[in-house]
Amino acid sequence: MRIVRAAIRGVLSAVVILAATASAQALDPRLAARLESAAAAGPVYLEAAVVAAIAAAPARLEEVLAAAIARAPAQRDAIAAAARRAFPGFAARIDAAFAPPAAPAPAAKAAGPVASPWSGEVEVGGSRSTGNTQESTFNAAARVAYDRRPWRYAARLDYDLANDDTGTIRNRLVLEGESAYRFATRAFAFAFASFEDDEFSGFDYRLTTNGGLGYHLVESADVTLTVEGGPGLRLNRIAATDRTETEAVGRLRAKLSWQISETTKFAHETSAIVGAERTTLSSRSELTSDIAGPLALRLSFELRHDTSPPPDTQATDTVTKASLVYRF
Repeated sequence: MRIVRAAIRGVLSAVVILAATASAQALDPRLAARLESAAAAGPVYLEAAVVAAIAAAPARLEEVLAAAIARAPAQRDAIAAAARRAFPGFAARIDAAFAPPAAPAPAAKAAGPVASPWSGEVEVGGSRSTGNTQESTFNAAARVAYDRRPWRYAARLDYDLANDDTGTIRNRLVLEGESAYRFATRAFAFAFASFEDDEFSGFDYRLTTNGGLGYHLVESADVTLTVEGGPGLRLNRIAATDRTETEAVGRLRAKLSWQISETTKFAHETSAIVGAERTTLSSRSELTSDIAGPLALRLSFELRHDTSPPPDTQATDTVTKASLVYRF
């Protein structure tokens, strides 16, 4: 009888141990999705996601570190360093989680390809109305970025066209490019240039260049908030007089990105170009919702205001758009 009881106790103990082990190894699906998304976005995003996950649940420190390394084995040392900086009181646990410093196993390398530093999207939208009012609109945009720390390069193209009974009422092309070098955990230096050709703005074209410093005020897996600013130069070609204005300006910009859910993202950008002749303010908000795979639907609203517009032109323009987006 004693032998039977001992056997039963042994079986129950084994079941409890196995259950506890399985529970400890089961990674929360939402946390796993955030780590996966952060690993695809780049090293700095994964490090921020790991720190946020440990702060939310310190008891699962080892589990979070193991999951992060499995998704980005090449970042093993960087993840460990970020965790030690953020949580010096957990140094012993972090060291234990990373010992021994063995090379990644072949199976881990085969888990998936290394995330590409390239990303981009193409956006197309339009509408047409007939009857008492004839109106058609078309808009297209393309964005591409290369992000390999410490460097980041980004370029953007936007084009808007609208016609009604009287003819063309909007014809605007914007090209932008920016390069940034991150010299600290959250601080960076940048150079920016933009070209704008808006047929109905009163300008033949506008060319703006500037450089300066920026800082990531918030940088987590779900929310990023960045500010930047610095001096620059702007050329305004006035259509009515064929005169070119050249003025020193200061440019400020703030960008917010919020991953509301796994399928919905909100982005907002506000900028101000302040010069002796005129000040230009612009604001753009976007709500993007996934449809299937790389396809998404985007609703956007843009506002532009000039404090001293050329004669016979309005000071404020607004554009509301609904577009289909393909991301790659």
